[in-house]
Amino acid sequence: MRSWMSLALLVLVALGVPAHSAECPAEEDISPCTCDDLDEDFSIILSCYGDISQTDLKRSFNAVKGIDNIGVELDEINLGTIPSNFFEGLRIKKLSISHCELVSLTDGSGPALRGLEDGLEELEIMASFSEDNGPVKLDLSHMRRLAEVDLSFNGLTEVGNDWFERGPASLTTLMLSNNAIEKLGDRAFANLANLKVLHLHGSRFGPIKRSMFPSSAQQLTDIELDNNDLTSIPDDFFSNMPALRYISLRTNVITHLPQSTWESVWQRMDTIRLEGNPLVCDSHIDWMRRVTSSAAVFGRCNSPPDMDGKDLYDVIKGRL
Repeated sequence: MRSWMSLALLVLVALGVPAHSAECPAEEDISPCTCDDLDEDFSIILSCYGDISQTDLKRSFNAVKGIDNIGVELDEINLGTIPSNFFEGLRIKKLSISHCELVSLTDGSGPALRGLEDGLEELEIMASFSEDNGPVKLDLSHMRRLAEVDLSFNGLTEVGNDWFERGPASLTTLMLSNNAIEKLGDRAFANLANLKVLHLHGSRFGPIKRSMFPSSAQQLTDIELDNNDLTSIPDDFFSNMPALRYISLRTNVITHLPQSTWESVWQRMDTIRLEGNPLVCDSHIDWMRRVTSSAAVFGRCNSPPDMDGKDLYDVIKGRL
């Protein structure tokens, strides 16, 4: 019987199935936080909300040390400056900080989120930084397993070349939407070679440049650049983006879709979103009728007068 049980355990491990699930600690040990051990993606999720001090948080954290694959949710807490070693000893897979008052992820005594370098896969900081206390630089290059970062709805006014200058190389998804970004480094994301998804809508950083992206963006499949006051994208924008299938440029001020820019990706795209742009549907889009594409194209013509309000996809397909 013992041999059979050992064999079953080995099979479970080989298949990546946990032999048992972690249980939440006693309520009194994690109070004022709460715990959920029913989520399939995490052993437990520790949720902390409201008027909680860093001392209270540390006490709750101590109760879950030794548990793998933890999710931690911090909501509406005045975190201020988080000490570099604040999460040390925890095995956090996902850290979510939402609607908190956050000044910095490090007190300068070491790198941000020290101790999470080999475990953290997802980092979400939403509506927590403000224009007055936003970070001058956020260095996550030491986070060796970090795959997804969401920094949406913060008051980030600038994302310089030094933010992601050294990676992390593991990063595949980056969300920087609905910030107040006015300045974007001309090589802001150039060193994120494995980036697959970039969402960067709702800012005012000026013209987009090809140099902002990896020179060989082999993995990039999804780009969102909605609501950025863009008047155009450069001719070389889609160069060396062989995996790109989705592009969204909604609610900008783009008027023309030149063949020199778009033809290289037109045939292989799945979705092209252009709603909310004052598109000119004159002879300059004739090339779209000649180049076969199965892409779903969304947008409406704004001019000439006889084309105003007509669906771009219908125009391309000759339905009007």
